[in-house]
Amino acid sequence: MNLDAIVVLVGYKIFNFTVGYSYDLTVSDLLGTTGGAHEISLIYLFETKLSGRRHHIVSCPNM
Repeated sequence: MNLDAIVVLVGYKIFNFTVGYSYDLTVSDLLGTTGGAHEISLIYLFETKLSGRRHHIVSCPNM
């Protein structure tokens, strides 16, 4: 097991919007060169109408 970072992620969803925040805290020897990373995300899910379309499922082959 290789521990390199600890990630904290929070998010909030309202209607079709999702807002998220994450912070990566480096816990390996790279800590002296990186202080961590912040990320903010904004996601919008569009509604689509799939009338009359069929979905084809492709099965996974057995090995």
